[in-house]
Amino acid sequence: MRKLLSILVICAAIASPVAAQAHPDLSGKWSLDPKSIPAGTPAGFNVVITVKQDAKTINMDMVASMPMGEQKRSTVVNLDGTPTKNTITTPAGAIELTSTATWEGPALSVTTSGEVQGTAMTQTDKWSLGADKKTLELETTTSAGAQKVTSKLSFIKQ
Repeated sequence: MRKLLSILVICAAIASPVAAQAHPDLSGKWSLDPKSIPAGTPAGFNVVITVKQDAKTINMDMVASMPMGEQKRSTVVNLDGTPTKNTITTPAGAIELTSTATWEGPALSVTTSGEVQGTAMTQTDKWSLGADKKTLELETTTSAGAQKVTSKLSFIKQ
């Protein structure tokens, strides 16, 4: 019995660091990779995201710069799967959004829903860290009404 207990303790000790590594830390300051900007995007478009992540939450402060000006957005999302409410301000007014995060292997999937000008909207952002840990990949799928759009962007760690 003691031998079995010792083996279980050793297995748990080995597995713990592996489990902790399953969810990467996305913290850092990330700048949009110009190579990933979709064709047709106006010149001068840039996005910088500052990410702060701990065991419970991830905070994302985004600044999008474009010829029309600058837009800022801050969001906090719980990493335990419980819904988080955030309010963003747009030229059309404030929009209350509800986000839920789940880990899909090493990728963080954040599903956000809300209502924009009377239309239900759902957006899923899948964040994954490159093997070099210097690239952050973002795949976004947005559904509003009967329309669905998917985009992919890459960010470089500053």
